[in-house]
Amino acid sequence: MNAPLVSVIMPVFNAQRYIREAIQSLLEQSYINFELLIFDDGSTDNSLAIIQSFDDPRIQVFSDGMNKGQPARYNAGVQLAKGKYIAIAHADDVALPNRLVETVAFLEENEGYGIVGGQVELINNQGNKLYRKYGIAGDYDFLFLHQFYACPLMHTTILAKRELFLTHSYNLEFDSCEDYEIFTRCSLVTKMYNLNQPLVLYRLHPNNLTKTKRHTHALRIQSIMQNLYTAIGLEYTEQDFKCHLLTFYFHKAILSIKEIQKIEAWLVDMRGRLQSLNRFDKELINEVIFINWLAACKKGRGVGWKLVRIFRQGSLAENRGIDLKQQILLFSISLHRKTLTVQFF
Repeated sequence: MNAPLVSVIMPVFNAQRYIREAIQSLLEQSYINFELLIFDDGSTDNSLAIIQSFDDPRIQVFSDGMNKGQPARYNAGVQLAKGKYIAIAHADDVALPNRLVETVAFLEENEGYGIVGGQVELINNQGNKLYRKYGIAGDYDFLFLHQFYACPLMHTTILAKRELFLTHSYNLEFDSCEDYEIFTRCSLVTKMYNLNQPLVLYRLHPNNLTKTKRHTHALRIQSIMQNLYTAIGLEYTEQDFKCHLLTFYFHKAILSIKEIQKIEAWLVDMRGRLQSLNRFDKELINEVIFINWLAACKKGRGVGWKLVRIFRQGSLAENRGIDLKQQILLFSISLHRKTLTVQFF
């Protein structure tokens, strides 16, 4: 039997409610030349029994009764993998039939790229579609710039060269944001690409980060950003850290006018710093800054008509119109206070 081209790695911890559907979605892929390495990470529910009920030669199950965390399981999978490429699968998500064939085709046809991902369609705990696509589409420079504000790839959609993950393994100290950390490091040595199509049904769960975990997560994000800024020759300030967290992490849905103005000033300053590097196309910098400025404004719930005025009159939105649907959404957001209860990263 020929060696598989792709090794799919799936850590599992207490996912009995979703694991059967997750595995079945992979076995039904239109691309078939893969192995599925499933690591039970010390589950105390019925997950392992459900996994072992599958009879497919492509599946290999590993269980040592220990809870080591996802980064450790990913690294173990990379070491054991026989494939040229590594795909990541989450135990509670559903892979669409084209998830592997599209990403394999891209890397096979584009030798200079080390990682490819795609968009997701959001579903809730019951598996009902929320009729929203999530994730950005774009080429390397666009994704590189976007990672200054958020994780550039949806982890559950990626396909990467195994040799890349052998030399740049998952950091065990970043178990709440291991994907963001490894992507920022890999982006310094290889190209990334995001396909403009959904590859996975991504399940949203209620935000269950405790206060202690939120603090730890914030410190990890600070470390990721500090390393990224340093790598390209930018100083990372306390203001960068505060505005980054306020805007793009913990998904605090309600921002005051003062906070929005602070974020605007930060993004203006960031635009200037990125342009001073003479590394990226200025129009591309403006586009990425604008996208994140619009995202920040959408958190100005209940602050009234001033939000729309700030958005329109500032230099970040200059010569960049938004369609009528977005304008109505922004105005509606400015009038209603509503707290989001989910996190995407």
